[in-house]
Amino acid sequence: MKTGRNAPCPCGSGKKYKKCCMNKEKAPEDLLWHRLGDAHDRLVNDLLKYTRDSFSDAVFPVAMDEFLMWPEDENPRDLIGNHLQLFFPWFFFNWTYDPEDFEIELTAPAYQTVAEAYAEERGSSLDQLQKRVIEAACDQPFSFYEVMDCTPGEGFRLKDVFLGHEKDVMEKQGSEKTRPGDILMGRIVQVDHVAILVGSSSIIIPPRLKPDIIRLRSAIIAEDGPITEESLGLWDEEIRELYLHIYVSLTTPPRLCNTDGDPLLLHTLHYEIDDPETAFQGLFNLCAVEDEESLRTSATLDQEGRVSKAEISWTRSGYKGNKGLDNTTLGRIIINHQKLTIAVNSAERAKTARNEVKTRLGDKARYLTTEIESPESLVESQGEGSSSRGTDQKMSQEKLLQLPEVREQMAKMINAHWEGWVDQPVPGLGGMTPQEAVTTADGRESVEAILVDAERYAAADEAMAEFAPSAIQDVRRRLGLNESLKP
Repeated sequence: MKTGRNAPCPCGSGKKYKKCCMNKEKAPEDLLWHRLGDAHDRLVNDLLKYTRDSFSDAVFPVAMDEFLMWPEDENPRDLIGNHLQLFFPWFFFNWTYDPEDFEIELTAPAYQTVAEAYAEERGSSLDQLQKRVIEAACDQPFSFYEVMDCTPGEGFRLKDVFLGHEKDVMEKQGSEKTRPGDILMGRIVQVDHVAILVGSSSIIIPPRLKPDIIRLRSAIIAEDGPITEESLGLWDEEIRELYLHIYVSLTTPPRLCNTDGDPLLLHTLHYEIDDPETAFQGLFNLCAVEDEESLRTSATLDQEGRVSKAEISWTRSGYKGNKGLDNTTLGRIIINHQKLTIAVNSAERAKTARNEVKTRLGDKARYLTTEIESPESLVESQGEGSSSRGTDQKMSQEKLLQLPEVREQMAKMINAHWEGWVDQPVPGLGGMTPQEAVTTADGRESVEAILVDAERYAAADEAMAEFAPSAIQDVRRRLGLNESLKP
């Protein structure tokens, strides 16, 4: 276990570690890390040259195809650029050529990794430190590692999610971007007392996706029993497949949907009407939050007291996914003399709106056309001035959050969400509720990872930062989660 900076020095001097042996030990450790890094970099260049000189040109495309799990629709060369940090370490130290597994014959050593073939050919002339890197790397499978502790610019303590082992890894650049709870895919190679990453994912996996890894861990145990480094190597394809699935999920733009789960697409329906008062009478009760009298008060009336202009919020009672909200806004209805427009945010709601108008107004409203606009095009059309508008909106939000009634409502909404969350099926938990999931050790670990991710999200949102953390802590208490599990 790594000695903390402020812990008593292991030498028994009675001084703090940082005041005693820490700096004495750091120099040789740092020196070995630099030597290892240099040996590794030279080795990669040598292996690349060795492959190009000794193997057929088809080797790289074939290996890329295998690494990417044989994609059907795209050329592996077009995809591999996103994964070079993993591909080359896998190709050099993991990939082997079995002639019986390939339709085409390759000029490559059979049943050996590229690095093993290179070491055999070089023999005694091989740099001894490079030889040790090859031996250590070829013996170590790829795995998923959770960051348990991190010292930016120096390294981190990583825990193998499959094996449960923890190891201090020197990694100056990668440690700048990670924090406890993050997950990396990679391979740890140790030479003497220094451990380094030989192959690491280009993406940082957030805690909320840890349940996917835990499910694979459970599948391995169910089939093979307790996991070992040897058995982990046999599941290399499944581990890589999961990583590629996670990569796609993290790099694919989110599918924008409304509260009903329908794809977000802005529709504005246009009608011609005979009489605005008749239209108002037919449509006002589509609003679940105001009655006729309230809506009429805010409308524009003619000399006879009849509606000539009005705006109706099309709403329904209840809100999916958050019991703290009393209603859902479905659209906006505007009556303007002989014109009726209805703005909604999906094709399904546009269809529902047309049916409502047909049922309620019949031939008193004549459909003209529908304008359709994507959310992306709406953002682009804002053009210049969008930055200042965003600043104004932020300032308005900050002012709103100072109002006691707004803060009270925010607290109510957030608390209601998390109170209901424990009994709602969660996709990340395989459709189980958190209450069901915490009955097993894997489920407790999965729920905790999701909560850690939720705390991060809340901390980054000014509107949630004040209220969400305490609500999430209440969830932990209700579910009986041990606070010490938190990374």
